[in-house]
Amino acid sequence: MQVLLFSAMLTLLSLVPSGEQTMGAEQTNKKYSLEECVALATENYPLIKRYNLIEQAKEYTIRNIAKSHLPQAGLSVKGSYQSDVTSIPVMIPGAIIDPMSKDQYSALVNVEQTIWDGGLSGAYKKQSEANAVSQRMEIEVELYSLRERVQNIYFGILLAEGYIQELLIAERELKRAKERVESYISAGVANKSDLSAIEVEQISLRQRMRELVNDKESFLTMLSQITGVEFNQNSTLVMPLINSANNKEVMRPELNLLVSRKNILETERAVIDSRSQPKLGAYLQAGYGRPGLNMLKDEFAGFYIAGIKLVWNFGSLYTKRDELRLISVRQSEIDTQREVFLYNIRLKSTGVNSKILKLQELLEDDRKTIELRSSLKDAAEKKLESGTISVSEYLRELNMLDIARSTLRRREIELIMAHTELKYTLNN
Repeated sequence: MQVLLFSAMLTLLSLVPSGEQTMGAEQTNKKYSLEECVALATENYPLIKRYNLIEQAKEYTIRNIAKSHLPQAGLSVKGSYQSDVTSIPVMIPGAIIDPMSKDQYSALVNVEQTIWDGGLSGAYKKQSEANAVSQRMEIEVELYSLRERVQNIYFGILLAEGYIQELLIAERELKRAKERVESYISAGVANKSDLSAIEVEQISLRQRMRELVNDKESFLTMLSQITGVEFNQNSTLVMPLINSANNKEVMRPELNLLVSRKNILETERAVIDSRSQPKLGAYLQAGYGRPGLNMLKDEFAGFYIAGIKLVWNFGSLYTKRDELRLISVRQSEIDTQREVFLYNIRLKSTGVNSKILKLQELLEDDRKTIELRSSLKDAAEKKLESGTISVSEYLRELNMLDIARSTLRRREIELIMAHTELKYTLNN
């Protein structure tokens, strides 16, 4: 019994994140249910801070995408010297045409305004929102796995408490048996070896009690770390009620995560479609330089050009088909992941259901066994009083009753754990 509990404790120790956690100052003399502990652990989990960070990142991204529709302005200034310039090799009587200067200067302001971007900015916005939803779903999955850790620690404490209560009952019975044997020794119908046998059992029981108290203390320390609330030996944990899963439908957050990833791929499909669309925009160029727009006038002058333009990049059409096919392949991969996940969940739930049925049958036998063992112990106690059996024989019956009670307690908690595991497996 202690080996099983110690092994469970080692397993759970590996599940709790290392490092010191800030303990809450809240008093722990109140009763805590499993759901309350899960809620406390969720609030205390550092990953919960990512919710706000994801929302902020999404807002910043959408804000930047919206700014793509604002006018885009730029300034360029240049000066150049060229070896030759355009000239008119014709002499016109009465007209003097000055040659252009070989040094030229210009300052140009360029303003472009997007009128229609082919739906690209809208596709990017939807992609940003889909990414944020998927990131939130990843947190939900992580928090859901945290629930399993809390459940294991919680039931480890309840199991230790159950064993401790059974040992307290056995301790009282040993004390009563010791008092009876001491009276028999005084009457000369028993010897000191009988008393020594009881004392050995008491020492063994105290050792088991000490181990269980230490195990419970370890579990309470882990529960304190994971919830941020200080628990101690006086803390009371409520035994959960047996609530069977309402139906067989699987409602795990992992499924929502897979759906969100498929939605991301759909937004990528929209982005690919938008990139292959023509883009319509207006532009304005205003500048000052020598020469201006009139190349024959060799002097500094201001100028401007305004218009609209249509840009259609045909290069994206070369890869569009394969990019869309790749997205379809990735969506099929997600569908396969979903099928595998549901297959494993249904397989696990079938095993847990079988475990529940087995425990229910064993508990019926355990209760009958305790009734019979109690009768045998009472009979042995009377025989001890009459001197027809030895103290060792009585202690053997007492130990068998102790084992039967411990087995019943363990299986009762295991049954509740199995129902809780089934609800966790299906999340319904």
